[in-house]
Amino acid sequence: MKEYVDNRQKKKSDITSIKYLLWDIDGTLLNFDLAEKEAIRTCFQDFKLGNCSDEMLEEYKRINKKYWQRLESGEISKKEVLEGRFREFFSTYGFNLSIVSRIQSSLSDLSWKHSLL
Repeated sequence: MKEYVDNRQKKKSDITSIKYLLWDIDGTLLNFDLAEKEAIRTCFQDFKLGNCSDEMLEEYKRINKKYWQRLESGEISKKEVLEGRFREFFSTYGFNLSIVSRIQSSLSDLSWKHSLL
């Protein structure tokens, strides 16, 4: 005589054995590019730095990408990414670097404001 197995119970126990579920929401639920652009432009307004042109945003994206690649290759720490990208970007355009830490703090708050699709 074959033993009857209730597949509904088996499926339920398989689901409850899942400990972690990772969601990659960038580009699906979150629009990181838009959030980044709007956060930087808002910082320029808030800190009275003038206009942040599309060319400046492209330069920031290039610098930012370079820093994250250096992190991935183990060359620098996350803290160095978060500070270094802004130092390089603002020094490129001759801004006073004393505001970098205030801008860094402001940008991390602003980036979520514009991120939902």
